[in-house]
Amino acid sequence: MTESLSRPNLKKLVFCDIDGCLNEGKNIPLDLEALSEINALIPELSRRGIGFTLSTGRPQPYAEAVAQLLGSRLPFVCEGGAMIYVPERDEYRPLASPGSLEDVAALRTAISNSGLLNSELFFEVGKAYSLCVTGPYLARRGHDGIRTVMDDLKQRFVDYPVNWSHSTTSIDITPDGTGKASGIVAISTEYGVDLTDTLGIGDSNGDLSMLSTVGQAFCPRNASAEVKQVSHYVSDLEYVHGTLDILNRIARQN
Repeated sequence: MTESLSRPNLKKLVFCDIDGCLNEGKNIPLDLEALSEINALIPELSRRGIGFTLSTGRPQPYAEAVAQLLGSRLPFVCEGGAMIYVPERDEYRPLASPGSLEDVAALRTAISNSGLLNSELFFEVGKAYSLCVTGPYLARRGHDGIRTVMDDLKQRFVDYPVNWSHSTTSIDITPDGTGKASGIVAISTEYGVDLTDTLGIGDSNGDLSMLSTVGQAFCPRNASAEVKQVSHYVSDLEYVHGTLDILNRIARQN
């Protein structure tokens, strides 16, 4: 990030995934009551020098809507780390090189021409620098089932140098050399927060790069086994209620 932002004096930064942490997945109504509690907690965290922002595989428009709902105004990571969005200036900052973006575009064409996509499995609309394979076919399969589909696609398209990961509802494909970790490093550096003072909340294997980069890792009860293994704290509660529990825990610790 090249220009300095007008910024609060932050001692710590919390990066939170959306799918599986702030909602239960696509096409499932948001728990507005629990999200309103998080909205009320974010200013309290800020008063303690703790900033709250997002790190998600979702496209920028959806992530911006969630950030507005929560009252978070900090830059956030979207498209699985392929870009950072700065609400303060309505600014989009891609983190991928031109060559890696060309590889993603070529893979999109290859998958489109493969005959694998249909009304049950398709590309998510709205991605500018990455790809997301989603649809009802994946939504019914859970962590292990989605991972199996992802591994099959990786084998079919092994010649394309991209990063593969998955959430609770989708398979995310990001440019080589990017990931949620790269966005977290960029934002933390801009705000002068050491990585040892960052915290991450995730639930799926797409969050592993984030959770292995931050100083402390957290997850709700619905997280995958791999995420639970690297987390310093696993909430007894699921989805947004687990995240609310985690944020209250962070507030108490600080």
